[in-house]
Amino acid sequence: MAEQSEEKKGTHAGRVRRHGGIKKTSLVLPPDAKDDWPLNLRELLEWYGHQVTDVSKAAQLRITEATRIVDDCFNGKTTLKEAGERVSQYDHRWRDVFRGLVDHVRGMTDEEIYKAMDDSIERQIQQQRERSR
Repeated sequence: MAEQSEEKKGTHAGRVRRHGGIKKTSLVLPPDAKDDWPLNLRELLEWYGHQVTDVSKAAQLRITEATRIVDDCFNGKTTLKEAGERVSQYDHRWRDVFRGLVDHVRGMTDEEIYKAMDDSIERQIQQQRERSR
């Protein structure tokens, strides 16, 4: 098998960084873009970078924590009751709009998932309002 060139090795993000990042000139502005946009291109790219970093770290933490809960129970370090308590803590810690959708997303389009997430947010807001009355 032929070796990959140095340029082809690594992740896409790594290659982008090695080559100086995304250039402003490589971006095509939408037709309605004006100088008074709330974000400039640099800020938009920074926001994007933060989103990728945040989501990646959250996924890593969630998977690690869930794995520990299961491993500890299967290896006899905790009882099923203790595991259940940890699952409850996990659910409280990681509560988000995707909660409850996991069983339903298979076969859904991205747009259907977005709608379900938005509906979930609205339900949570409504429930909070009702509790605060």
